Amino acid sequence: MKHKKAFIKEINEKLEIGLKFGEGKKFIKTLAEKYNMAESTATVYFYEVKKEFESKKPSVSLEKEEPIYKVDGEIEFTVKGILGYGVVGETKEGIKTLVHISRVKNEFISNLERYFKLGDKVKGKIHSISPENEISVTTIGYWLPDYNKKTEHPELKQVEEFLKPIIGELSEEARNEFQKVIEEKGIFQLSLTLGKHAPTFKADLGLLLLNELKKHWNDEL
Repeated sequence: MKHKKAFIKEINEKLEIGLKFGEGKKFIKTLAEKYNMAESTATVYFYEVKKEFESKKPSVSLEKEEPIYKVDGEIEFTVKGILGYGVVGETKEGIKTLVHISRVKNEFISNLERYFKLGDKVKGKIHSISPENEISVTTIGYWLPDYNKKTEHPELKQVEEFLKPIIGELSEEARNEFQKVIEEKGIFQLSLTLGKHAPTFKADLGLLLLNELKKHWNDEL
């Protein structure tokens, strides 16, 4: 057949792209007219080429693919929603996840926004996987940020170091009060005042304790 190579090439190119439903007959008719042959002959050649084309396609594996995630395995997801009953997330593969409020920590949780924010990347352990491939996750035992915890000013550490040889370690209550002063007055103003008065500060802890005891004498003695 004249132009046989071009004929076969054109069929292969069409098969590579893929024929739509009902498009085969129309394509064969176009080939017959283009290469000046009977439509029946073009049909025979077409199906011969098609048979050879399909024999070269890789066979479909019937082996079951290994699942990406398994129960008790570790998983990372991005927080997509924070609801009353739990945290909805999504893995990088687009799989939906849920951390039920009872599986966040080994303690009662009243506000999930204390530990989660939209867009956070969170790690946890897979508790279960539903038939719909939705993953239930537990974050118990995994680190979570505490967004309610107040961030300390770095200057507070400097204040503590300055006062340590004068009055010793600051109590938690004292640290909180100094932090408030830093926020309200600024570290510069506090430093000036401390530098002026702290070195000469003296306190008799015995007298302070005795005065505190006197407040309770009438009730307890």
